[in-house]
Amino acid sequence: MAEWKKIVVSGSGLAQLANDASYLTTTGDGSGLTGVAASSVAASAVTGLNEAIDDQVNSVLGSSDGSVTLTYDDAAGTLDLSVPAGDVTGVAAGAGLTGGGSAGDVTLNVIGGDGITANADELEVTVDGSTIELSATNGSGAVRVKDGGIVTAKIADDAVTAAKLANSINTLISDNTAKTGITSDQANEITANNAKDTNATHTGEVTGDGALTIADGAVVEARIADDAVTAAKLANTAVTAGTYGSTTVVPGITVDAQGRITAVTTNTIATSFNVAADAGTTDLVAGGETLTFEGGSGIASTVSSNKVSFALDNGIVSASNFSAPSQGTMRSGQNGVNVDVDLGLKTTDSPTFVGLTLSGNATVAGNLSVSGDLTYINTTNLAVTDKFILLNSGSANPDEGGIIIDEGNGVGHGFVFDNSDSRFGVNQSVDSNANGTMANEAYVALVVDQDNSAHDIADTEYHKRGNMKVDSSDDIFIYV
Repeated sequence: MAEWKKIVVSGSGLAQLANDASYLTTTGDGSGLTGVAASSVAASAVTGLNEAIDDQVNSVLGSSDGSVTLTYDDAAGTLDLSVPAGDVTGVAAGAGLTGGGSAGDVTLNVIGGDGITANADELEVTVDGSTIELSATNGSGAVRVKDGGIVTAKIADDAVTAAKLANSINTLISDNTAKTGITSDQANEITANNAKDTNATHTGEVTGDGALTIADGAVVEARIADDAVTAAKLANTAVTAGTYGSTTVVPGITVDAQGRITAVTTNTIATSFNVAADAGTTDLVAGGETLTFEGGSGIASTVSSNKVSFALDNGIVSASNFSAPSQGTMRSGQNGVNVDVDLGLKTTDSPTFVGLTLSGNATVAGNLSVSGDLTYINTTNLAVTDKFILLNSGSANPDEGGIIIDEGNGVGHGFVFDNSDSRFGVNQSVDSNANGTMANEAYVALVVDQDNSAHDIADTEYHKRGNMKVDSSDDIFIYV
């Protein structure tokens, strides 16, 4: 059953646990104790400790037949181990040996084999003397291959490499003078160079009967020297030699993937254009004609540095200025005479704008109502002069609500009131755009102080797992 459970803190006495009968006991055999270190218990405090050690050690180290005994001296605190004298009961001959026995003097003999003779004080090795020999026969020799003992049959195929051949043999093979290992026909072909058509390097003229030839398409880019292909080696294209383009035509050039010009055409340049105005007729300005920008009454035109400028003639408007004496009014001052023009916008008007951008500060004297989303950009701190902040007031069925620390895309850690559990808690991933309920991952523990008259400790609002209570005796409880 869930209730307030007392918490025992440092310095608490047994009297604090009087409400839990038999919670602690001061006597017993210790069978119910766990996690007690032996170093923290004095030997004098344990009844029969020495005899218990004697019994336990003797049962572990003593033999079952009683031949090995262990005695513990309580006074001296020592252990006496008694082991009877023993002897070798038998020797058995292993592989390659004979003899052995179970009593008295025992002898082991070495067995000889093929080529090996067991003598009284040595093992003798017998060799054939034709392929294998002993370097000495006085006990200091070694088994070795006899000179000339390796015959052809003993050499594996491909076992003799070029490195094992004498330099004189390698020279003869390189010069090909001895023709060793090849037939006379093969030697003649090598001499005549008829068998070297494939993968040969020819340094002379590639001419004559039976000479080397280059196959069609066999000359690749890497084989062509730089600047070796001259204009004379290039095939003619469809372009006729000549000059293309003039003051009235421009050339149209076609280029292939190799950068060669394959075709040239000419295109006529437009040399005239039309000029139109609010009044008058459209006029054609042909090539060679001059386009003139002419001023009118009170307006003068000026051309300079490829630019045409228009200005009011002096004396048309003198001492003129423009101002706004009030909202929605523009004032024109001309020769000391003010003329006000009503722009149609009054201070009492309620205009509607599709979009509004203010480059400076804006002051709202009345209430600010935002029907859509309110976005703050580069807001350093939010200062609220009211005592309370009201959240979730716009929900038809108020349930969850809280504060979210944005960690990207409107999602982050949140301090949220869970309406289903009627508790405040935290959640590491709360979406600010979520409209559903929110189940907190952890709850906030509340403290109920019984000395505070405003706290009703009997209120079920505070009977939540993990909440704490402090009573008038400074005892601490947790609701579990």
